[in-house]
Amino acid sequence: MFLLFAAVAFVATMVEAMEVATLGGGGGNLASFYVCDSSVDALNGVYELDDAFHSDDAPVFIRVDDDDVTTTDFRLFRYQGFWSFANFAEWPPAVHFRCDPFQNMGEESGFCGVDQADPPLAGYSAREPAPGVQSPVLQFEPCGPSRLKLEL
Repeated sequence: MFLLFAAVAFVATMVEAMEVATLGGGGGNLASFYVCDSSVDALNGVYELDDAFHSDDAPVFIRVDDDDVTTTDFRLFRYQGFWSFANFAEWPPAVHFRCDPFQNMGEESGFCGVDQADPPLAGYSAREPAPGVQSPVLQFEPCGPSRLKLEL
């Protein structure tokens, strides 16, 4: 009986953590946010809701910038239940990071869950892990000078 109670308490804690770990609180009403700390410079910046696109019954967010660079078109979208960052300037789109609890078994794995309405704050793992690859962090505040790497 104790094990059953402990299991139920653990699942309830994990569900609560997943709800808190998303930008919009799970309501699907998010309009914009900042992506910081990624080692992929072109991925960092402001993302806004793109009303023209939906993926996997979830909104798509596009990186907005003031440059004329056509080699990158980063978007955050949900595919098969998991949130992913991909460069749509390439075809097929090149996925750089994905929030998949089965790939990310580290301490941030509690952020990722299947079919979350809003993108998780953290927990994204690199599609091709390598030394020096740093995952993005999503937040409401602008990135500080050391957190947003500007493209030259």
